[in-house]
Amino acid sequence: CEYYNNDYGKQVETLGRTVHKRYRELFGEKIELAPGEYPAPYVIEIARSWKNEVGDKYLNAPESEWMSAAMQVGIRENMKAIVSTLDMASIRHDHFFSEASLHASGKVNELVDVYRQRGVTYDAVAGRRKDQKEKVRNEESKAAQYADRQVGGTFLMTSSFTDEKGKQPLKDDEDRIILRADGTPVYLTSDLAYHRSKFERGFDLMVDVLGADHAGHVPRIESGMALLGYDAKKLKFLLVQMVRITRGGEEVKVSKRKGTVFELAELIEEAGADVCRFIFLMKTRDAHFDFDLDLVTRQSKDNPVFYFQYGHARCASILRKAAERGIGSAEIQSVSDAALGRLTLPEEKVMLKKMSQLADVVTSAAEKLEPHHVLYFCQELIGDFHSYYTKYKSDPVLSSDPEKTLGRLAMVAALKQTLKSAFAILGVQAPDQMDAPPEDEVATTSA
Repeated sequence: CEYYNNDYGKQVETLGRTVHKRYRELFGEKIELAPGEYPAPYVIEIARSWKNEVGDKYLNAPESEWMSAAMQVGIRENMKAIVSTLDMASIRHDHFFSEASLHASGKVNELVDVYRQRGVTYDAVAGRRKDQKEKVRNEESKAAQYADRQVGGTFLMTSSFTDEKGKQPLKDDEDRIILRADGTPVYLTSDLAYHRSKFERGFDLMVDVLGADHAGHVPRIESGMALLGYDAKKLKFLLVQMVRITRGGEEVKVSKRKGTVFELAELIEEAGADVCRFIFLMKTRDAHFDFDLDLVTRQSKDNPVFYFQYGHARCASILRKAAERGIGSAEIQSVSDAALGRLTLPEEKVMLKKMSQLADVVTSAAEKLEPHHVLYFCQELIGDFHSYYTKYKSDPVLSSDPEKTLGRLAMVAALKQTLKSAFAILGVQAPDQMDAPPEDEVATTSA
């Protein structure tokens, strides 16, 4: 698992300038942020850290002296916060890949040379192909808005490339600039160099997780890799929709312009890591959804996370009560066929069959890159168990029939282990003890 860090380019320079302004502000200077600079409070904290480290060293220095240092401290502190938040969410990355490293190593400009050698680039004048004079920018496209900046730039044939059969097999809807007329690469060029590095590292399958607003980036990357002779089918792109956070029935307002943000760290601190993982996992990646802060902090059956974890806790509670009656785990694990034969209720048979399907569900979810199927499996199984538990309160798991009790305890132990294994795959805790919701307090008096 790899995290790609966009630590290069105009946005990083803007961050550096904002950090330096906030740094000066901490010395009492009155500052004014320019349009596009970062107004969020976290930048002030970055500047404070910098001030504590360097004192007034860069207070009156020219930009040429402080820009690099300001950018580096901004990148460092932001990455520190990102890693901390990921750790809170129990998300682990094996490697953090720096975009800046691609530029420092010359890989970005090298890629442009490779494309030129393969004959899949051209220099554009006034947004037209030099050789055939044909238009290559869609009038409605965002890229067309910057046609004046692209005059004389180097374009990649992500759309117009024609193979030996006279066909145009690539999916992009227009050719893309990869080098400005002044010789500087664009954002896309770095992305193409990064994906080239993945192929060079020999991966069989590469999965990109992107925000849905980056959907247009997909055909550009696929076409760019195909023009290098790579099998673009080895690339998978997962587009994740935006989440709307609500509280008290009202949307929690955020604004990039005003610098008001609701960070994942805040969400975890308020709702808990398990709740956040659960809510994000329970929706398909292409679904818009609301994260209801009131609902997920409520301890009731209406809270899907509470209901989910309570299934495992209920199993653990039953097994604890069995142990108190002298029926230990060793006896349950060595249950006889005769005791298992007492599991004759339709609901028991359904749960046993469903438990046996966990491996297939996990395999299918992995192949489809859709972890929510594992969560749905757990929800169904837990729902079946809660219904079974409530329906047969007059004929509980722990009864006066030793053989039937042992058979049912074996089923409960198997269910507990199944849920614990599935929870571990999802990265959600499997608590052994939870307070019962008010509407369930009577039901828990008999197991």
